[in-house]
Amino acid sequence: MKAPRRLLWALGLLLLAFGGFWLWVYWPSGAPSPRPGQPHDETGYMPSQHVSSIDPPGAPPPVVGAPERCDGTDAPDTAAAVNAASLSTLAWTPFGKPETGWEIYAPRIAAEIGTTCGPGSNGFASALARWQGAHGLRQTGVVDPEVFGAMLVRWHLARPFVRVNRDGVCPGAPPEANLALAKPEESYGGKEIRLRPGALEAYRRMAGEARGRAC
Repeated sequence: MKAPRRLLWALGLLLLAFGGFWLWVYWPSGAPSPRPGQPHDETGYMPSQHVSSIDPPGAPPPVVGAPERCDGTDAPDTAAAVNAASLSTLAWTPFGKPETGWEIYAPRIAAEIGTTCGPGSNGFASALARWQGAHGLRQTGVVDPEVFGAMLVRWHLARPFVRVNRDGVCPGAPPEANLALAKPEESYGGKEIRLRPGALEAYRRMAGEARGRAC
């Protein structure tokens, strides 16, 4: 009789231990778990006073409503055809090095002049001509180095860092303790580079995507 009782006691203790372990693992805790995909809280390493140096935001898009008519008549009749032809053939040096075409800049230019029309349409040329007139330029309706240069100045002046720099203000660097050190292979020539953690993470994601596309 003693052996069966001992066996029953052992089984009972084993079941109690298993039940306690199950409750400890699966019982919900008081604090909610963080949801995946939430952005990291970067306030811990952001300096108290910081003037960002980022590309200017895009110009506000046209008012949402009826579709924009792209048959404008504010530009010369040949402007749309010239834009369509130069979109992929214009030989120029917008940033000091030879480039061909301005298709890569077309979305930013469209945002600047406030149109959703295609770069080879009359509506785009008309919107550009109106923008040129508002900024003291000849209303050709054609994208060329002169027009792009005028826009580039505006885009640079829209950058917060450039604005404060014009006033003789030079924002201080963030505390070194708040920066992350890049790996030697992540810099040119193994140079030691320190970045804000968020910027370094974004760079690594971009580099990883570029390597993935190259394979």
